[in-house]
Amino acid sequence: MYTTKKFISVKRIILISLFAILTTVFLSLSVFGNENTFTFSEDGIKASDQSGSGYKTEGASLTIDEAGIYTITGTCPEGNIKVKKETTGVTLIFRDLTLSCSSTAPVVCSKSTETVIRVEGTVTLSDKEDINEEETNDNFEGACIKVKSGASLVINGTGTLNIDGSACKNGIKGAAASKITVDGSVKFNIKAANNGLAADGSMILNGGTFSVEADDAIKCDPDDDDTESLGDLTINGGTYTIKADGDGIRANGKLEINDGIFTISAAEGLEATYLLINGGTFTIDASDDGINASDKSDRYAIKIEVNGGNITVKMAQGDTDAFDSNGDLVINGGTLNITAQSPFDYDGKGELNGGDVTVNGQKVTSLTNQMMGGFGGMNFRGGRMMPGMQNGEQPDGQTPPEMPDMNARGGRMMPGMQNGEQPDGQTPPEMPDMDARGGRMMPGMNGKWAKASDWAEEELNKAYDKNLIPDSLNNDDLTEYVTRKEFAHIIIKLYEALTGKKAEEISENPFSDTNDSEVLKAYNLGISNGTSATTFSPDDFITREEIAVMTTRAVNAAGINTEFDMDAVSRYDDECDMHEWGKRAIYFMSCNNIVKGTGNNLFDVKGTATKEQALLICERSVENFAKA
Repeated sequence: MYTTKKFISVKRIILISLFAILTTVFLSLSVFGNENTFTFSEDGIKASDQSGSGYKTEGASLTIDEAGIYTITGTCPEGNIKVKKETTGVTLIFRDLTLSCSSTAPVVCSKSTETVIRVEGTVTLSDKEDINEEETNDNFEGACIKVKSGASLVINGTGTLNIDGSACKNGIKGAAASKITVDGSVKFNIKAANNGLAADGSMILNGGTFSVEADDAIKCDPDDDDTESLGDLTINGGTYTIKADGDGIRANGKLEINDGIFTISAAEGLEATYLLINGGTFTIDASDDGINASDKSDRYAIKIEVNGGNITVKMAQGDTDAFDSNGDLVINGGTLNITAQSPFDYDGKGELNGGDVTVNGQKVTSLTNQMMGGFGGMNFRGGRMMPGMQNGEQPDGQTPPEMPDMNARGGRMMPGMQNGEQPDGQTPPEMPDMDARGGRMMPGMNGKWAKASDWAEEELNKAYDKNLIPDSLNNDDLTEYVTRKEFAHIIIKLYEALTGKKAEEISENPFSDTNDSEVLKAYNLGISNGTSATTFSPDDFITREEIAVMTTRAVNAAGINTEFDMDAVSRYDDECDMHEWGKRAIYFMSCNNIVKGTGNNLFDVKGTATKEQALLICERSVENFAKA
């Protein structure tokens, strides 16, 4: 039995080897009928087999017009390579090649061609075309490698491919119905003025290491009048370091990511009509939307779907969303770590069916729309917390999401101060100041504010009804961070609502950097102080600690008792970061459910707040402390 098995095994090996030999011979006789090596230099091009077929040379221009394997090496400051229209079965081996061109693209795969580029050693391609000649130069391509309409290009190998399209337009660019595929372990270094790596048709990236700096880094983006291109991008692996002024990775149709390592700094990290993430590790730092699904193709329903992966998204302040879908947002799996003022924004359905999701340091078990970024007194859905909850805890044991991690730009207060006074007679920093931007708004008008979070609308309407919104915030974006001057305007509204009388400003202005009337009113009442004896720092962001102090002082100035038993309150773990002048105010606000912690039993003393959060604090203060 053993002998028979061994005989069969040997026979199989012989047959497989014979098949491989015959296949190689067949391919060499048919598909790869031509083989040649070309060396570029300043003097032109030299072929190792000058009698060979399948190519033409003219100066430093090489045209391939038949199937074959062509090795290309050398250095030329004004050279180019072109695969002729409808030529298929072409393999170009770029081996230690340096090529630039100012009259056309260094490499052109013409219409309906099928080309493989294998990268060996170090290859550098530079596009030196003049962008001003785009309309007048018939040979203008605007890319280091141009893949024309209906053509397909496969890039593989083990070398390094340096692409410099920064002087003109693009790095690697595919036209309508083109297809670009990347295999192997090529190391890409791409710089471009417009697109780093792009195809109007479709693109599949199976591996490689990519460093891309461009306006838009990697994308499939057909023109508006292009009806034949798919605009689909699939990523199955690779390592991507992306720095983009616009989009990091974008597909107008479907963007499917199954694996890979991604470090993206861009205005928008990932964008598509249908964005499907099945795996991969992502670190996204974005200033507009982190991961965005928008209506760019009628071939797919608008949707973000996350089934796996390890995704970290950190958003800039302002009108930004970590996950923004103009349709559905569905999370079925994966590990998500989000730092954002607005973690989720979706117009269709929102589902959290699985995975591990953390928002601003807090685990969440459901999705919210335009979720509040941090002050306590609210649950995950924007509702009020129940009285008696300490340090931001909710009845189910969860805590509200923490505010964005931002240090105040305002002046620091010195330790050792009690009730706002310092040993040297100075008082802690205070509120911001802002000029009025318009008159009162009528109830029910959309113009009450330019932008506010969905969760805040109900309480903002209450704040408006109670005349707590100052004129200086008329038509403002309330999702922006609140400054010291702006909070002074808000706190005076609180004082006047609690007392029923107008606040008066001080006769002499101690500040050299503001003469704002609301700031001076707050100073006169002892609610706010300066960042020094002569400065107020009106445009600096106010800290959570300062907000707690000023709100407590406003309540006290209105004649309401702010005494409480400090020994009876639950303490925050970051109490060591609190100033003595701020500690009692923080716990007074906390035990009255006005300003709560940010999660993990932390108050986040130096954290900031948005305008809508500041307004809601004052609205809750009126509810809690207004006299009957």
